[in-house]
Amino acid sequence: MDTRDAAHSSTLNAMAVGAECVLDTLAETADALAVWDLSEPPPLLSQAPSASRFVEVRELGRGGLGVVHEAFDRDLRRFLALKRARADRLRVADIGALVKEAQVTAQLDHPNIPSVHSLGIDAQGQPYFTMTMVRGRSLAQILAERSQGAEFPLPRLLRIFLHIGYAVAFAHSKGVLHRDLEPDNVMVGEFGEVRLMDWGLAKILGREDAETGKPSIDVSEPGGETRPGSISGTLGYAPPEQLKGASDIDERADVYALGATLYEMVSGRKPVLGGSLVECMLKTIEGQIPPISEFVPVSKPLAAIIHRALQTERENRYPTVLAFIEDVEALLEGRSVRTLEESVLAKAGRFYMSRSPRLARLRFIDIDCVAWGCYLLGMATVAFITAGSVLWAWVMAVAGALFCAPFFYAMGRRQRADDPGVIIPFSDGLSSSQRHSNLEGANKVSAQEQHSEVPGPNSGESA
Repeated sequence: MDTRDAAHSSTLNAMAVGAECVLDTLAETADALAVWDLSEPPPLLSQAPSASRFVEVRELGRGGLGVVHEAFDRDLRRFLALKRARADRLRVADIGALVKEAQVTAQLDHPNIPSVHSLGIDAQGQPYFTMTMVRGRSLAQILAERSQGAEFPLPRLLRIFLHIGYAVAFAHSKGVLHRDLEPDNVMVGEFGEVRLMDWGLAKILGREDAETGKPSIDVSEPGGETRPGSISGTLGYAPPEQLKGASDIDERADVYALGATLYEMVSGRKPVLGGSLVECMLKTIEGQIPPISEFVPVSKPLAAIIHRALQTERENRYPTVLAFIEDVEALLEGRSVRTLEESVLAKAGRFYMSRSPRLARLRFIDIDCVAWGCYLLGMATVAFITAGSVLWAWVMAVAGALFCAPFFYAMGRRQRADDPGVIIPFSDGLSSSQRHSNLEGANKVSAQEQHSEVPGPNSGESA
């Protein structure tokens, strides 16, 4: 009984000591809170208004609605891109479009779409938002330099195109159409980053998330619908239905714009060129797109992929961007594309000549050895039947093999890793003058065709 009482007494003493320690800690915390004014920001952060947190360095570019500056974040000590409305576009609709762009882009969390960091009001009461800045060049700049002879392999361009397609396909999965796809709106970083920019003309389809049942994209003022009589997009890339001001455009509008972008990446020119804005619009609506093979040597599968995406009637295009980029991936990997039926012999040739560079090094061990062995055996058999001598038969076989050796060597040389004909079954054998001539028509296009918004005949505003 005395032992039990002693145990209870020891437990009570320990609990009392613990409670005393807790009370001491709470008292110290209360004293600290009394000294520290929680209304003041930590001393290491800027105490100026949020807009003054960013120091604008230089202008990076401007579009139809906004202007983008390089800015320095004083708090996080990093450079980023800051976008605000242009001084001549401060209508309520323009400011709402800027806010919507920030909200839509922020909710499209994808590696090929820039991340939005903040949305705020500057000292003049105008909205702005900040996003990731990509140090590099636009795809339009790369294509212009390439047309002047700069080295930029076509396989690398097609890999960039796939990244663009991934971003658009992800946006479509969230119920968002870009509606302004063009090389100027694609940034390529110094270390391979690819970002699809400028979602100011994005249209929200109102698709619901499968798990939550709520809208995939939530904005302050839902909208983005194309009003009858208004036109949005960039001439040369916008599909016919978008130029007609249709209000029921869907994912296939972006498929067309991606096809126009791929056309330019391969050929060095837009699919539609005209001396005036009206001429360019009419050619697009009527489907007057010249075959890409008129400007560059291109394989049938690649030409079929591009021209299917550029069909005038959207029912004839790829149904989704995913189907589009799957065919481009198949082309890169040497597989047959779905949009073009190939013969068995053509498929066998594609499989043989389009292996990856690592597997290509084994071709001499597997396929080439089998082919060469069958050839030697055949020559020896013919020579033996003709001459009746085994020695003479093998002499003729070896002589024939040496005669054909350059051919087999040339076939093996096609398996170099830097040969576009290996991974991509078409040639990019254009001289600088040929590439430059492809852009002569583009240089005649008026500056109006480069504008990202074209007012319609019945409306003074763009969608």
